[in-house]
Amino acid sequence: MVTGLCPGWHTIQLSHLGCEPAEIRVYLRQDTVLDMFLEHHIKWLKTITVQAQRYNAAPIQPKTDLSGWELDRVRGISLAESVQSVSGVRMLQTGPGVAKPIINGLHGTRIALFNNGIRQEGQEWGVDHAPEIDPFSAGHIQVIKGAAALQYGIGAMGGVILSEPAPLPRAPGLKGEAILIGQSNGRQGTAAAGLEGGLKNIPGLGWRVQGSLHRGGDWHAPRYQLSNTGSAQGAGSVGLGYQKERIEASLYYSFFQAEWGVLRSAHIGNVTDFIEAIQRDTPYYVYPFTYAIDAPRQWTRHHLAKAEFIYRPAKAGIFSWVYGFQQNARQEFDIRRSGRSAKPALDMDLGTHQGAFSWKPLLSSSNWHATLGISSNTSKTETCPARGSGL
Repeated sequence: MVTGLCPGWHTIQLSHLGCEPAEIRVYLRQDTVLDMFLEHHIKWLKTITVQAQRYNAAPIQPKTDLSGWELDRVRGISLAESVQSVSGVRMLQTGPGVAKPIINGLHGTRIALFNNGIRQEGQEWGVDHAPEIDPFSAGHIQVIKGAAALQYGIGAMGGVILSEPAPLPRAPGLKGEAILIGQSNGRQGTAAAGLEGGLKNIPGLGWRVQGSLHRGGDWHAPRYQLSNTGSAQGAGSVGLGYQKERIEASLYYSFFQAEWGVLRSAHIGNVTDFIEAIQRDTPYYVYPFTYAIDAPRQWTRHHLAKAEFIYRPAKAGIFSWVYGFQQNARQEFDIRRSGRSAKPALDMDLGTHQGAFSWKPLLSSSNWHATLGISSNTSKTETCPARGSGL
């Protein structure tokens, strides 16, 4: 029933599933009843066959390298940010400078990080726990995905990131470099330097010393300051190696220490404050710019030592022995009552011993490669109440 029409000519369109649509014109003078019928019919269509040829897609690259200019281009940012340019790699960032790499959707204990051949063992059980690796110490970074990561153990389900220093110099001489980086957001500054060389009196002996410092203040958004997002970081490494025709021996030590502030307005203790924070145009805590880092904050320190020996006997392949030791300390500071914010709410140490022996035999075919080996890993975690942690 259609009501409210004015007298005169009107066009009526009719449509129904399985019928041809119809259109009629009617001149209305008074209330009118129209009986209209549409023709129902079925059309049988011929079979249509769609054929297409599949093009061979480009194979997924199991290994991607960053070195040379590509590595220089990402100097001054975290390890997770450095590898973001690789396909399938992203990062989980919880604050300025605090980021973890993600490979094909997996992160944390699902991917393996190696620093100069030693698997990085840190306290990474939190999403805001960034890897304690200095990108300035790397001369070559490799991302491994897929089946190629199987040789690195079950912990490399998502993939592997290898951070390797450049080969030690063997020829006599001295070489060095210095890097200065500035960033406007947070008024950050980074300085790094390295020195390496070989000894004329001892052919085959090379050494390297490297270090970096970073300092940053509160970051800012377009309309307000992000209070308590400063950071401080210091790192360094020392390497010594000797190589002859059939033997190679090396010692390596690295140090990493960092402190990061946690955005004060993101430190929320209940659902009510969380909903209120989302609804606010600006954060609840906005203070003037400062380099000071207050609670909530986190502090971490990481030591790594490595010894390696390689023997290449004639026609027997390559024998390799590696030992690594790591000591990781982490303190987390919360906002607490009675002046206890300066004491860590959580203080833990992690000590790790790693050992590996491998043999790469020489095969008659250059298309095949084999590696046989055995490895061991021992870790121990301890709380440190003596340093003032706990309630």
